[in-house]
Amino acid sequence: MKRSEKEQLVTELRDKLSSAQSLYYTDFTGLNVKRMTELRRRLKRAGVEYVVMKGGLLQGKAIDNAQLKRMASLPSREQMLADLAAGMQSPMAAFVGALNGLLYMFAGALDALKTQREGA
Repeated sequence: MKRSEKEQLVTELRDKLSSAQSLYYTDFTGLNVKRMTELRRRLKRAGVEYVVMKGGLLQGKAIDNAQLKRMASLPSREQMLADLAAGMQSPMAAFVGALNGLLYMFAGALDALKTQREGA
């Protein structure tokens, strides 16, 4: 394959990856030709594009298997957003709890003042 063809292929792949809703890294070691063909057919029926890459590229830089495995072990976008929301919720919940405590103390003080004035 000529260099210009490779560059075109990389450009097309980069465009597909940037617009993809999801990306899965798979290891098909151990699949025979029959099972691999069946996998491709099922993916095609489901409207999924399956691309085999030997050696990956990330932002124009080659990535090795260790980097791919690290990326594959990252939590999903939804999980990361949930973790972020939980992290933001915790301080807010503590603040609300503190405000609630102050309101109870204020209500108690008002009740004590009312009782004191009724007794006088």
